[in-house]
Amino acid sequence: MDTPDNDVVQSSTSSLPSVDVDDVKLEKLSLKEATCETKIEFMQEELKICTEVAKELRKSKSDGGGGLNQNQIRPREVALITLISKCRVDKAVKKYTSFIDTLNEYNLTVDSLYESSELLTKKLKQKWCKNYEVCGVDKGGRSIMWISSSEPNQISEEQTVVHAGMLYWMAVHSDAVTLRDGCTFVIDTTKQKGIPQVGNERKLQKTWQSLPLRPQNLFIVGASYLKRLFINALIKFASVFSNSKVLSRIRFVEMDQVKEAISDENMPMALGGKDRMQTVDKWVLTRLANYEGLEFDM
Repeated sequence: MDTPDNDVVQSSTSSLPSVDVDDVKLEKLSLKEATCETKIEFMQEELKICTEVAKELRKSKSDGGGGLNQNQIRPREVALITLISKCRVDKAVKKYTSFIDTLNEYNLTVDSLYESSELLTKKLKQKWCKNYEVCGVDKGGRSIMWISSSEPNQISEEQTVVHAGMLYWMAVHSDAVTLRDGCTFVIDTTKQKGIPQVGNERKLQKTWQSLPLRPQNLFIVGASYLKRLFINALIKFASVFSNSKVLSRIRFVEMDQVKEAISDENMPMALGGKDRMQTVDKWVLTRLANYEGLEFDM
């Protein structure tokens, strides 16, 4: 197997979060509601479950809880992880504590996710704009998580890479439809030819596994035959996809096949999509504002 293909695949697959594709049982919202950049309206049942999750997170580990301090538990993060976990309290607690462990590993805190927009833009804009794309919604009204890394993530940049990646992941899940029904996940390898390995690919892969994700479509675009063989081997080695439903949804495709799930206007602007008048950094911060005013008993 030639080296350039290995480099491309290592870079692309180091962006794969943990996934769960079980069907959602909660009520879905309309496509119109999904595309609006507005405050998320949570159901009372969902808020009650979020309260229960927060309570369990505060319990000591010896009592079966998360053992977290109050300053590590915020409504936005609890609600996001709880809904992605399909409102299963035990699963949400496990995913949330894993999320906090990941922040700690990179010397980040929950407070770092709430820095001013000016500071976040200054620190993270380059990685946001190099690694991700702004899209519309798929044909089911779900947000699109589009990864198209065009430069290696250096070891010295790991904290910035993880900080940017977490906030982009959160922004993708900043509407009610995506929270309840999952997203479309696209890994575009077409920009990655010749990107060298820097030695932290598996470390970052483990990091992204700590973030819950429920892709209803999972496309890997532009991978050659050799790349596909390598990706399949890496997937099995890393145990990223432990669910047969997930394995069945991974599709190695070209861009035309992605458009079976995403209309032309909802593609990234560079690929013919609608001009949304926002760079990735502005899109992330605008989307995260959809959680403003969220309250429930903590």
